[in-house]
Amino acid sequence: MSGYPSQQEKSAITAAEKLMVETMARYDPSHDKYHVERVRKTALAIARSLPTTPDLLVVELAALLHDVLDKKYVSEQEAANPYAYFLPFFSSIDVSNPGLDLIPSGRAKLISEVVQNVSWTTEKRLREQGLWSSWHEACLELHCVQDADRLDAIGAFGTSIFLSLLQILPFRSTGIFLCFGLLELLVQLLTLRSHTIHLSNSPSNYERDRP
Repeated sequence: MSGYPSQQEKSAITAAEKLMVETMARYDPSHDKYHVERVRKTALAIARSLPTTPDLLVVELAALLHDVLDKKYVSEQEAANPYAYFLPFFSSIDVSNPGLDLIPSGRAKLISEVVQNVSWTTEKRLREQGLWSSWHEACLELHCVQDADRLDAIGAFGTSIFLSLLQILPFRSTGIFLCFGLLELLVQLLTLRSHTIHLSNSPSNYERDRP
């Protein structure tokens, strides 16, 4: 996306940052603004590295908002419908930034769908129920935020390896990357806690469970 972010997009990003910081101030340290900032940075790095660039504003806003609806701190009803929860926020952005049109364009809905589907537990449940769809497999914006969130669970060391090797290893978009060597290295160096990383050129994904 050329010239990203525009002034209107910067305004939307600032508003999302404010909402995230204010809402998550009461959350435990495992879900704090520093985690979110790392996920945002990594998600954008992944997105910019793809042959086909995803919607960067969707990626960035979804990354910023992905832990706002932590089920430990919001009601089950709120967590089940991110679009309804964030609709006043999206409306305020559209009013403040005429022409951005997050709601009419469907970008607000996509951001909400990414937020709803980021977590590994959600993906695991949907797969077990046979509800993991072609949209889940194809949505690059979702995969960028998912992978960034899971890489942060690996830690700064693993993420730095990922971002460094991303610049030199061959890849293509199939879920996200064709990077067998990278994922194998991460699995060898680090213990993953049952987190699937969308870095495969086959229908199956790599998983490793912590004993």
